[in-house]
Amino acid sequence: MGCFDNLKKDICRNWQDFKGFMWNPRTKEFFGRDAKSWCEIFIFYIIFYGLLACWWSGLLYARVYFLPEISEGPFHTEYIPHRGPGMKMIPPPGGNGELRYNKDKNESYEGFVNAIDSFFEEYMEVAGVAKEDFEVCASNQSAVCSATSSVYLNGLEVEIEVNVTEDEAENSTSAEKEAMTEKVKLFNVLNLGECYTDEDHGFAEGEPCLFFSVNKAYGWTPKPLSESPKDLTTSDEFMPFSCKGYKSQDQDLLEEVKIMPEQGFKIDYFPWEGQENYVKPLVAAKFKFTPEAYGSRVRVECKIYADNIYHKSTKPNIGRVEIKFYLSEDGDVEYVEEEVITTAAP
Repeated sequence: MGCFDNLKKDICRNWQDFKGFMWNPRTKEFFGRDAKSWCEIFIFYIIFYGLLACWWSGLLYARVYFLPEISEGPFHTEYIPHRGPGMKMIPPPGGNGELRYNKDKNESYEGFVNAIDSFFEEYMEVAGVAKEDFEVCASNQSAVCSATSSVYLNGLEVEIEVNVTEDEAENSTSAEKEAMTEKVKLFNVLNLGECYTDEDHGFAEGEPCLFFSVNKAYGWTPKPLSESPKDLTTSDEFMPFSCKGYKSQDQDLLEEVKIMPEQGFKIDYFPWEGQENYVKPLVAAKFKFTPEAYGSRVRVECKIYADNIYHKSTKPNIGRVEIKFYLSEDGDVEYVEEEVITTAAP
């Protein structure tokens, strides 16, 4: 019992000490400080944090007021002359560039189709431009304006008012109004042929369509090839684009690749110079595989070609995209990296 009595006394004594620390009636101190001390430290921290807030507000003001608009730069362009821009693929592949699906199960490729549809919804959202304008051809091409045309279809050129209020537009001179507009060259999506018009973009037939664009690189314009590769048709107006099997065994599993438009990317869409409503040109590739490709892995690489694009193994993302197709159908053996599993029929 003596131990418990001592513990009880210690607790009572500590409690009394703590209450004395919270409020000392003899010295009139609250938590060890009198009223004057608390006022001094309160005023100190008000001044300290006030100066700190002023400092960060000043930095924020300098950032907003003195730095130029994004469209005015500065732009980092030093890496471009000796390498070249990268590419974007739609739909984006999975990890390690994989695109895996079963053509007999729409749930396996539904995500890819939705990603393509969402991309085009966003791609055609340009201020003051109707989505139908992306399918309008120039007047001199009205006779061949369709997704089955073998002729490259030019897109409309439109003028868009940028960052202008109604009052500014009404009270501006003609010269000022011209400065407030931006000329935008639309890309005619009918150039993408059946890849654009097909509801499932070829996935249901086992002939998937992928779409490609060139990443924005400020001030960069592709230089036409001085020497044409054997398997490419070149032109001073276009930057060629091709897709083929990465190795010979991959080429044997790839029956055909159809490029739309077959000419590639038209050069007059370049350069990008910070335009707010810049529209990137697109190219579609439709892949047709041999029956032996199902249940196997097929590595494909797609490239753009220009005299100022330098493909290097040490820079694999410059001017190229690599895709690993893993295709299957019900009852097939599905290829995986480490083991082989059987895809059972439903």
